[in-house]
Amino acid sequence: MQKLSPRTFSVFSCMLFPKCQKSTKSSDIFDRDAKRRQRESSAQKDDFAVYQYVKEEFGYRMADKVWDIKRLFTHAIELSSGSGFVTQNLTRAS
Repeated sequence: MQKLSPRTFSVFSCMLFPKCQKSTKSSDIFDRDAKRRQRESSAQKDDFAVYQYVKEEFGYRMADKVWDIKRLFTHAIELSSGSGFVTQNLTRAS
C-alpha cells in the first residue's frame, strides 16, 4: 500500500471530517475597504517606484508570451492588475 504524503492526508481528512474545513464568508474575501487601505499604504512607501518597475516588467514579459501564441483572441480580460500592466503591452503597435 502506498503511503500518503502529509499534504494528501490533510486534504483527505478534511473531506472525511467537514468540521476541519474553514468557513469563509464572501465579505472576508472581497473586502473593498481592506484592499483600498492596502493600496494606499503601498503607495506611500519609499520604494514604491521599485515595485512599479517590477510590475511593468512583468506586464511586458507576460504580453510578450501572449504574442507568441498563434491563435487570434478577440476578447481578453486582465484581472487584478492594478494599472493594466499587461494590457498596455497588448496593442498592435507593440
